[in-house]
Amino acid sequence: KSLFLVGIKQSINAIKAGTVKLILLAPNTEALDVLDEKIEGLLMEAEQRSIPICYCLNKRKLGKAALLSMKQSVVSILDADEAHDLYRQITHFIRPNGYERL
Repeated sequence: KSLFLVGIKQSINAIKAGTVKLILLAPNTEALDVLDEKIEGLLMEAEQRSIPICYCLNKRKLGKAALLSMKQSVVSILDADEAHDLYRQITHFIRPNGYERL
């Protein structure tokens, strides 16, 4: 069972399937029209389902955190069971009074 997945398209599909628990998004994503539309679609889908979004790291570090040699804009956490305490801390920080996008 996968703990996470990377990529905008894969993340949107997983959000729609109801399997995403948390989205990690690099704040230094390029401002390209096509990419902006995809990111905006991802954010909209996440907000509709109250999935917390954490803007963290940069694309290079986010890719390394996912054990990849490529830069990544998005990492979606599918299963936080192995890191439940950390997941709870992150989501508490992001959503202290309900859903918020940082």
